[in-house]
Amino acid sequence: DTGNILLARLRLGSAIHAGSSSLASLTLQLPIGYTCEAARIVAGDSRSLQLLAAEGMQGQNGLQAGGQWSFASNDCVYHLAPNAAIYAGSSVMAILSVRNPE
Repeated sequence: DTGNILLARLRLGSAIHAGSSSLASLTLQLPIGYTCEAARIVAGDSRSLQLLAAEGMQGQNGLQAGGQWSFASNDCVYHLAPNAAIYAGSSVMAILSVRNPE
């Protein structure tokens, strides 16, 4: 089996705000050879991780509803919903389903 679940804790140094254009995104780039297959973002605190463990990694989105993921090779890109924001100093947890290099 070459698949894995990765947890990435992100702490933003500056704010990201989509505005009404919905052009803001956050890209997580995996090492060459890895493929991003699925992802989601949840709140990045220890309580959220406890809930994820209890729910078998089926936690709820920690950002405003409506954001979308896209995947291209080793890039996992989260596109914020219109008028959504991730504020400076915020911690979010990205849960990534990846395919390892063979």
